[in-house]
Parts: sequence; C-alpha cells; structure tokens
Amino acid sequence: MAVKKDRDEKLGIATEDELSNLIKYKSGYYAFLSSMYMWLFVFIFKDKFPDTETMLGGGILLFALIFYVSKVIVKRGFNE
Repeated sequence: MAVKKDRDEKLGIATEDELSNLIKYKSGYYAFLSSMYMWLFVFIFKDKFPDTETMLGGGILLFALIFYVSKVIVKRGFNE
C-alpha cells in the first residue's frame, strides 16, 4: 500500500479521499464487532491453547485477518 501511495503522490493523484476514509472506518467497525465475538470464543476455549502467549498472539493475528477480510468485503460492496 505504501508503494501505491507513493506512486499516486508522484502522479499528483489524491492519496486519501472521503471514500477511502469511509472504507477504512467501515471495515474497522465491522472488524471490531466481529473481533468481540472472536475474543469471546477464544476465552471460552482457552483451555485448548497450550499457554497464554499463544492464545493472545493467535487472537491478535486473527483480528488482523478479520480486518483484512472485512476491508476486502467492504471495498467490493462500494464497487458494485
């Protein structure tokens, strides 16, 4: 994304506009809501994890994956 942003700046294209901000905020909102349920299930099944660090690390990585998926879904919805 940084390479694309630099290329757009060199071409004189606006790097951030209202639509890209809306996509970021909306995907963040959906990721936050779904991560609350994800953390609920992580803590319900906490005895399945070998230690606490694995549980927290897996939860953080899952949140990043949820954010990426929600961003793709929201972006696809705006293109239709």
